[in-house]
Amino acid sequence: GVVNWETLEDGCVVEGRWDTGDVVRLMAVFLRILWDSSPGRALLLAWGSAPIAFYAMYSKKQKYARELKNRAAAKEHGSHAEKKQEESASSQRKGPLPRGKNKPRKFLDQLLPLLRIIFPQLFSKTGVYMVIYTAILCSRVMISLKMAELTGSLGSQMGRRDFRTMFTQQARFGLLCYPAALSNSLMRYFEKKIALEFRSSLTAELLKEYMHERTFYQVNTKDVLSNVDQMLTADVDAFCRTLTHIYGHVLKPVLDIGFISYNLIQNIGIPMSASFWLYFLVVNTVLSALKPNFSRMVGVKQELEGNYRADHSRVCSYSEEIAFVDGQDREKKILEESYRALTEREDKTLRAHFWKDLLDTYVLKYGGMMLAYSLIIPSVFYNWTKMDSHSITQHYIQNTTLLTMLGNAIKDVLISYKEVAQLKGLTSRVYDLWDNVMKESLLERGYETKHASVDRSADENCLDLRNVNISTPDGSKVLIQDLNLRVQPGDHLIVAGPNGTGKSSLFRVMAELWKLSSSGGFMKLPDKDQMYFISQNAYMVPGTLADQITYPDRVPLDDPFLDHDEQKKIRDDLRGLLEMVDLQDLLDRYDFADTESWQSLLSGGEKQRLVIARLYYHKPKFGVLDECTSQISVEMEHRVFEQAKMLHITILSICHNPKLRKHHKKQLTLLGGGKWEISDIKEEEEDTQ
Repeated sequence: GVVNWETLEDGCVVEGRWDTGDVVRLMAVFLRILWDSSPGRALLLAWGSAPIAFYAMYSKKQKYARELKNRAAAKEHGSHAEKKQEESASSQRKGPLPRGKNKPRKFLDQLLPLLRIIFPQLFSKTGVYMVIYTAILCSRVMISLKMAELTGSLGSQMGRRDFRTMFTQQARFGLLCYPAALSNSLMRYFEKKIALEFRSSLTAELLKEYMHERTFYQVNTKDVLSNVDQMLTADVDAFCRTLTHIYGHVLKPVLDIGFISYNLIQNIGIPMSASFWLYFLVVNTVLSALKPNFSRMVGVKQELEGNYRADHSRVCSYSEEIAFVDGQDREKKILEESYRALTEREDKTLRAHFWKDLLDTYVLKYGGMMLAYSLIIPSVFYNWTKMDSHSITQHYIQNTTLLTMLGNAIKDVLISYKEVAQLKGLTSRVYDLWDNVMKESLLERGYETKHASVDRSADENCLDLRNVNISTPDGSKVLIQDLNLRVQPGDHLIVAGPNGTGKSSLFRVMAELWKLSSSGGFMKLPDKDQMYFISQNAYMVPGTLADQITYPDRVPLDDPFLDHDEQKKIRDDLRGLLEMVDLQDLLDRYDFADTESWQSLLSGGEKQRLVIARLYYHKPKFGVLDECTSQISVEMEHRVFEQAKMLHITILSICHNPKLRKHHKKQLTLLGGGKWEISDIKEEEEDTQ
């Protein structure tokens, strides 16, 4: 229709049909009004200088990217020989590939396998929560639209001075606040609830694979992942919370955009709505070019957080060793350096976020608001002759509110890259964990590598190694070559040799912690429950005193289905084991059902004797002892070997006390360089010791 615009400036009256030229002329008048005022002139100058600032920031970003690329290229060129050696070694290794190899580079390739774990099907408890959460989000959008309509109506009634209707509308607005508050609270509740369900599902799957057979050992001992404890706890938690947060805080703005855009098209037409969209499309293109690599920043920060946490964990684990040599000053410097690296990275990240937040807030939030108030002007003029002044007021307030809401929704979607960048970094770490855990779990199950060179049998009464080759897991060093060893019941074996010749490594191979390669020889071993291994470090499990004796088994001390006589027999048996290792005095201080921090409460000798009691409790055919009597008395050491013989346990041991040699029948001496020799210990030789 015909547009009659009122005088805008200096008696200028513009008449014509509604087209793009009308909008351009109106904007020209608007810019002239701005230029004629001091604040407007300052604003236009600031807008004019923005491209220069944007170009400077873009140049700085590109320079930093080139520096990173050159640094990575130099590092890759400098370590080319090492990479060739690592590739050669990894071809013989039976473990997961080093980080970065055969790992999907795309974010979705890493995210989708994790999503299939945490959200396996729609018709599940998590699926029901997601449906309810989505319905709440939709209802919240509809409530927002209704509140915007009531806000415009209140402005119209104020212009008419119709106070009765105004107060009625105000009452409706107040009633609408109740479902609005309820929906906001439910949104927060279900967001946290879904994040908890996601974490529970992912943790259950990870623990199932991580604690399968010896997978946890392989993951922690191979130089592939660092700070596995943090990845299993803090990183998984942060990943699930961030994923759920992104779903709600992206879906709601998307719903807002759809519903609000439809209403705006009905109210102000397609040209004005399209202009609003065009503005955000242009500025988002510019801001995307200036955006730092936040996903990389998040990944580096999580890694540094893990390093700092690991340093503290190391101090806790070795506090006594550090205190003995007054190493606190050195450890303090290590902790300070670790924390300084973390804070320097965090400071760089904060600065990057500051400048990006500044641009996002001004350009997206306040720029969108300024554009909303500017775009409503043509609509007001267009409807000036079609509506009375009160309806125009309602039209202005309602559509300005909708435009502002649309701008905020678009802004929320556009700046969601921050959360997405954080999710990318967390996804990369969690995927690394899941990928390596699955690889090691498959290896343990024998799906990828079938270790036909190992034969276990419950009926096997001997330990037989034929032409066994033992190397370090990465294949870089050969420890033992062509070992032929047969140990029958009663053939107690002592393993001797200098440090680094492979004594403990031999026991790890027997326990299948280290896998034999296809050319590594052949081993015939008894069933796993017929071999019990005791390492150098005495481990106390969280639990009762009885648990320390029976680990990894548990005895039902407080089982209501056991009668008094059965419980008494269990306690008497456990008391007898403690008496065998001279720990009966523990019962003067503790009961078998008491739970304490045994790892820190007991002395080193007490812990080693408790571990020996475990050996007596399980009564295996073969007991493999790796320097596990270093902190107990010589008299007690002799008693350990005598008691093991009484229980018909064949001992394979590593010990440096030559007087313990008489308790053995054979000696395997590792000479280094892969060489070895086996000798019999004669009775005459035993008697002279």
